[in-house]
Amino acid sequence: MIRVKKEILSSECFDEIRRQRGEHQFMQFAESKIMPIEGDLLKDGLNISREDYVKITENVDIIINSAASVRFDDPLKEALAINFFGPAKLLDLAKKCKKIKVFCHISTAYVNCDQVGAFIEEKIYERPGENVE
Repeated sequence: MIRVKKEILSSECFDEIRRQRGEHQFMQFAESKIMPIEGDLLKDGLNISREDYVKITENVDIIINSAASVRFDDPLKEALAINFFGPAKLLDLAKKCKKIKVFCHISTAYVNCDQVGAFIEEKIYERPGENVE
């Protein structure tokens, strides 16, 4: 939970809720909702303990995956293992969760790198010459 507090909950994306609730109340709320699990997307069964597997499948309703490699010089096999097969394993776990409502996969920063301007909206962009419906 220390890494979650330092690296994730201190992120500016939580500034508004921190202002609304106050730092202490925000942290109490976040700690009651977030369950960091140690695992490895590259290993079978995600390398999570049986105890954590039961906690996840019985209690979790939201899974957010932000694990990825953004190195462009990774061998293709390693890049696929991390960026495709890892999230697929996590999605398989999410399908076993009895209370799952949301599975959120956060893609890499370069998905819409061809878009002009400083702000990328959360929408599907058409590729040049392609009609997205």
